[in-house]
Amino acid sequence: MGTEHLKGKRGKKGGTRFPRYSLKHLVGLLDSFLGKTHTSTVTIEQLSAGVFNMGATSPHGKTKFSALKQFGLAVGDYKKIDSTDLCSDIAMNDGEIRIAKLQTALMKVKPFADALMTFQNSTVEKTKIGQYAVSNLKVHPDLRDDFIKMFVESCEEANLCKIDGQSVSFEQNPDLNINLEEEIVDIENNTENQQTENTFAEQDNNSDKPKEQESTQTYSTKKQGNSNINVNIDVDPSMDPEKLEKLLKLLKGYGAI
Repeated sequence: MGTEHLKGKRGKKGGTRFPRYSLKHLVGLLDSFLGKTHTSTVTIEQLSAGVFNMGATSPHGKTKFSALKQFGLAVGDYKKIDSTDLCSDIAMNDGEIRIAKLQTALMKVKPFADALMTFQNSTVEKTKIGQYAVSNLKVHPDLRDDFIKMFVESCEEANLCKIDGQSVSFEQNPDLNINLEEEIVDIENNTENQQTENTFAEQDNNSDKPKEQESTQTYSTKKQGNSNINVNIDVDPSMDPEKLEKLLKLLKGYGAI
């Protein structure tokens, strides 16, 4: 069994939720995860024992499953867990395609995306990342070091930064795009089965629902700060109202409206 990185007091804490396992840790599990879910879904007990190589009832299995979901690599609840197309894309490709898909996974985690936008094309100390996480992203102070580790390791795995001791150099990525359809799936996955989320994961930040729905051709915006990441959304006037509401909610989450 692998050594778990989780340290300190366990249990639910306040503050912004983020994956407690990094992409660097999770990618080594994707082949096995895909193999287990190739023909049917699995339970959290089967996932913990068969993929995570830990006790079937280990609480760390639920935390690791939560991380997979937050990165858009898994869907479902504890009784029916399945892998996603993004999970398959990462596991079955290499080179530029794999890197692009890893970047897509990282951008599904809003606090990671916000931190990347802030520090993109700069070199900072890890302590500064921790300060930003607590002050700006509202991460619980007790989880500051966990955030630094999970964020930096994930960025490194996605070829978005280079680490030199306590210094981290973030690359400029003007072509890093957010796939809207995958973001919609992510919103749905993060809101389903909230009552069964594991006791170690932080609660989702709730965004206000948009006050009105409007029909238009295109929304185009850029996140404020040191970001070159664009979100381009084409809206069909005949789009289902529920889907349009999700699109508007996504825009509001990124400060576009």
